[in-house]
Amino acid sequence: PRPSAETVLGPVNGGYAFPSGHTLNSAVFFGVLCWLLWPQARAGRRAALLVCCLVLAVAVGLSRLYLGYHWMTDVLAGWVIAAGWLCGLLGLRRAVTARGRRWSGSRSGRPGVD
Repeated sequence: PRPSAETVLGPVNGGYAFPSGHTLNSAVFFGVLCWLLWPQARAGRRAALLVCCLVLAVAVGLSRLYLGYHWMTDVLAGWVIAAGWLCGLLGLRRAVTARGRRWSGSRSGRPGVD
């Protein structure tokens, strides 16, 4: 359940709150945005890009606490699940890239058919 109506700074929502969807989605969005912009960013600007994306993702989670819509555990779970999604996407990209390298090594472009 969500925090009580006395602590919420806005309209009360009676639905379930675990995990925080705003926190999860914003963390995934800013993580993917950072990942997509990383190759185009100059070496000196990469740290600023990473910090900006992290600050925005953390700010959304903290705003959910400040407004009283979620408990800390809801927000932490959103960040943990978002980190899992981002790690999964990174792993999937590496697997696809590695598979593409193996295929490009054969003459026909397909594994096992040379």
